[in-house]
Amino acid sequence: MPRSPYDETVRPDLPPDFSIEGLDLREEFENFLRQHGHYIVYIRRDTNIRCRCWDFTANAPSSDKSCPRCYGTGYKVSLERHLMRKAITGSPLGLAATLQSREPGQFLTPSFIGYFKPLLRPQAGDKVVEVTWDRNTGALVRITAMYEVSTIDDKRQDGGELVFYTLWGDRESINIPAKEAQLKIDTVLVVD
Repeated sequence: MPRSPYDETVRPDLPPDFSIEGLDLREEFENFLRQHGHYIVYIRRDTNIRCRCWDFTANAPSSDKSCPRCYGTGYKVSLERHLMRKAITGSPLGLAATLQSREPGQFLTPSFIGYFKPLLRPQAGDKVVEVTWDRNTGALVRITAMYEVSTIDDKRQDGGELVFYTLWGDRESINIPAKEAQLKIDTVLVVD
């Protein structure tokens, strides 16, 4: 058997005949998510259909972000349940991208990284809503955080097959009780 390109002195935990050939990274990632992920609500925008709250003078969604129909996106939305693994972090663009000017100075906005299966098909500007679910009924209990997707990176294995998406986003300050009430009424499509 040919020797592995891995040097035992660098990775002594790998056997000399170790090979990743034949390893299905997509399957391994899905197993990882099943063991360590949690369900979120993904708010997907349809940028072809504007919401009634759209401000045509500013050519932007309503500035108060409180529209119950579009969740502040300015577009028609659909709600989907997806499995995700999250990590809190700084921005992929560096510290300067996470600093925001506010009175009386600058503060660091919390950012997140989320890892998702390929069926997500994310777009910048969509939203990730972390929620608590009722274990018995599967109903939404409360919102814990909402993030707007800013950066997307698709991870592929040899041959170009998509393995997973990495999403970065910034936490939004929202009226949680109002959003919770709306999410409890709206239908969340179970995708994953």
